[in-house]
Amino acid sequence: MPGEIYDLIIVGGGPAGLMAAKTAAGEGLSVLLVERKKEISRITRSCCSMWINEPMTHGECISVENGRVLFRLNDFCIDYSGSMIPLRQYIRFSPGGKKVVFENRFDPVAIAFDKSELLKGLLSEAEVLGVNIASGSLCIDAEDEQEEISVKIRDAEGVRHLHGQYLILADGVNSALSAKLGFHENRKRLGRFEVISHFYRDVECPYPPAFMNFVGSGHLKGAMGNVYMLPKPGMEENAENVFEVSIGSPEGDRVSLKDKMNYFTREGYFASWFKNAGLVGVNSAVLNFRTPLATPAKSRTLVAGDAASFIETYCQGAIIYGRAAGLAVAARIKQGKDFSEYVDLWIKTYGYNQPGEIEKATKIYGINRLPDRDLDCLFGFTDNETWRGYVNEFNDFERMMKAINAHIDAIKAERPDLAAAVEKCFDIKNTELKGSLSLS
Repeated sequence: MPGEIYDLIIVGGGPAGLMAAKTAAGEGLSVLLVERKKEISRITRSCCSMWINEPMTHGECISVENGRVLFRLNDFCIDYSGSMIPLRQYIRFSPGGKKVVFENRFDPVAIAFDKSELLKGLLSEAEVLGVNIASGSLCIDAEDEQEEISVKIRDAEGVRHLHGQYLILADGVNSALSAKLGFHENRKRLGRFEVISHFYRDVECPYPPAFMNFVGSGHLKGAMGNVYMLPKPGMEENAENVFEVSIGSPEGDRVSLKDKMNYFTREGYFASWFKNAGLVGVNSAVLNFRTPLATPAKSRTLVAGDAASFIETYCQGAIIYGRAAGLAVAARIKQGKDFSEYVDLWIKTYGYNQPGEIEKATKIYGINRLPDRDLDCLFGFTDNETWRGYVNEFNDFERMMKAINAHIDAIKAERPDLAAAVEKCFDIKNTELKGSLSLS
């Protein structure tokens, strides 16, 4: 309301912002949440929404039981009543259809879920707790002043200034406000990716429910990029027969994302899966890659979730850090505590804050840039095997290295040049980040 000074203003209505809002309101704070989308639960950005159930991801062990997602080490849970699909395999395909397969005997490799239903649930709980929701409102400026914070928003009524004691920025990986408030001063920009996602019904995929990654230029008309595919809950009643296909590539690549998608689904090696498929939806995104925030709090402002991250925190990470940010503001107001516990949690648990993790990400993508002939040869050694593993970018490097190194002597005997290239991809010694990250 005009003239009111809130205890906390939150910018961003994704998992981090909503979780921060309901947590702070549950602690008795007056909270305003500002979100540019009019319909907060409507998903318009590309997002392979999965619960990453590998133990200790972001310092947590989650499980999904009886309509709840349990965060066991942080000792809380959230309700989730939407549909889910346990993914039995994580498969990487070469352009010629050779593969590396990861699965577990008892656990799924990940759990696909309906992000829209997740946001609906968090929003409903926030509203019940008294959070003021300003949807359809774009936050165009913010000031962190000595005694309070102020934000400028534009909505259907025009431009307004709102005031609060504290501010949480949860406005996503492309956060402009965190840059405006000086959080980007020591961050390195590593690249920019464009993503398109198509949702298809009646896909004739012969594999069990899986997260699939198609690597190599042969999938994309000889161009750069990666293709990701998984069954998509919540799109239609027969959820396992609707798939999300996402293609990401560096900004400015010579072949458009649309042309890449058309080639993959109509002409590529796996085009037969889509011969009877119908398109039911399209999403997209632009992602700016930066090194993570070293300190996601200063003065009266905290940064939570993807806005502080390298790429993303996964939805579960956004929930963890959003909740922690909400608790941190409540502890500051009610007990006079500083934000050190929140900062320590971020530093110690976010995967890409750990030494060598970004370097490993750059190296594992080096495998994807090998020529198609080399990828077919390499994945041919693992084509009939199954390795233990989960969907989790923080352990991709070690898992791929283990699977391929099991055949390194045979690779050296058959293709010494390929063995040398592979060993270079798995060598992170003396790796430095020098300005751009070619995740192609």
